[in-house]
Amino acid sequence: MEKRETINNCGNVKGRMNRGCIEANTLAIIDSAEVHKDSQDAKDDRMDFLEAVRIASIVPENGTPPTKKMVEAVFQILRAGKSLELIMSSYELLNEIEKRFPRIYVSESSGNGSPELVVIEEAWLPFMVSLDVMSSEKETNRRKLRGLFDPNGFHELITGLAEMAYKTNSQRLDTKVCVLIPCISSFNSLDSLHIAPRISHMIVYFNCTHSNGKHHVSLTLQPASKTTLLQFLGNMLLFQYLVNVLEGDFLARISMYKESMNWNFLRECLINMLLASKRVNYRVLMKECLHTICGLYQDYAGIRNEPDSSDEHSSENHNTDVAIALLEVQRTTCMAMQKLIIMIMEIDMSKQQANMLGLTTRSDGLRIPLIEIILDELTYYRKILPRFLQIFNDPKWKLEIIVQYLLKYTAKPVRTRRSNGPSEDSTFLGVLKSFSNSSSVRSIIKKLNVEVIQLLLAHAFLAYMSLTSQQLLPGMPGCNEAVIDSLSLVEISKNVAAAFNGLREADKKIQISSLGKEALFTATMIISTS
Repeated sequence: MEKRETINNCGNVKGRMNRGCIEANTLAIIDSAEVHKDSQDAKDDRMDFLEAVRIASIVPENGTPPTKKMVEAVFQILRAGKSLELIMSSYELLNEIEKRFPRIYVSESSGNGSPELVVIEEAWLPFMVSLDVMSSEKETNRRKLRGLFDPNGFHELITGLAEMAYKTNSQRLDTKVCVLIPCISSFNSLDSLHIAPRISHMIVYFNCTHSNGKHHVSLTLQPASKTTLLQFLGNMLLFQYLVNVLEGDFLARISMYKESMNWNFLRECLINMLLASKRVNYRVLMKECLHTICGLYQDYAGIRNEPDSSDEHSSENHNTDVAIALLEVQRTTCMAMQKLIIMIMEIDMSKQQANMLGLTTRSDGLRIPLIEIILDELTYYRKILPRFLQIFNDPKWKLEIIVQYLLKYTAKPVRTRRSNGPSEDSTFLGVLKSFSNSSSVRSIIKKLNVEVIQLLLAHAFLAYMSLTSQQLLPGMPGCNEAVIDSLSLVEISKNVAAAFNGLREADKKIQISSLGKEALFTATMIISTS
């Protein structure tokens, strides 16, 4: 059941007057800032406004919910990104408001005790999505002017993050680098030149010429301005806030769906409406999400691995405060992107379940499951596979992705008419057993190199161990029984060890990677202590 409510204290005259006075007083501070525009006084006024909203709504135990105009003004400060202090303060305040005064939540009904979905109608929302395809263009343009995100705007934000992930880094280089390569089409990004982790806080400009049958690619690296870095930082935090809003809506609705098996709860989910829009290219958007998380992580890892040279360049680098903030924000943005990817895969799984039960209609449309898009990208752009496995740390979906990836290269079992239910070969155990047959192992090695196979097996085993430690076994909520086997960890460890032995027998010259050795050592210890 879904229940629509108004904000507390709005049902009486005194409550409305109180909120109206708070709104008028706080927004007057912003009006003063507009007079000074980009001066220090304007920045001080905006900070005063943020503090006034916090004191009125967050600090008191029974604080008054901020009005739509107040929250929108805080949001506009984050989008404007005038200074690091304003960006961080507005971002923190928006999340505090979202947590303290949720727009949607699940509550126990006072009648029969069954859960109820409560939606606060007057709560502010940074998105403009609707199942009503007849919404007027005039209204859409009006809301865009207020900085709200429609499906296309959300796509553009992620595209911007993807582009900046390859244009900014954290180390100073010479201002010009020249590279000779046989063909300009042999690289699609800075990854191919193996310099992306070392280029930082630089804007990269390409200049290509042709001479003596070779292409000369000149990369001119210019230090990014503080304004550019602030914009990148602000956009990452903006994305994180939007994902937090989407998560709050998603968690409440998926909880109600699992309780009632009513598909309408997820049909009206913000994420579902964003992805269902005809204004956005869903497949392209999902690819950019995948490449963004890998690109941001590569940059973050490159920064972490480089020696600290901030003291050395402190006299000439005026962006140190922003650079330090970027380091942490890139990491949290990767986590936010992972959160978005997981929510979409959960919706895909729920939609597949609802479809099997006949709960969906033609209006729900058809959408390629995100996991299939991820598998395709990891197959055709294998260079991002190690980065993806390193940054993507959700054990349930990580194991699912790896199992499905390996199944693309293992022998398919012969199915008969008497074969009912899911095949054991589609489980982690089934994949491991594929390495017990020497001819099967040689066939897999021809399609996948040994290093990739070791990487996949090691990460899958670590994910399985993580799941068992969390007790996410078959029958537990949120567990995909097609991936997790009912076998004990000891039996899985034996099969992991056997799989690595199978690789050794098929290729006598194999070099076990450090991660492979770690997985083998762990498996051996589990077997020996059983």
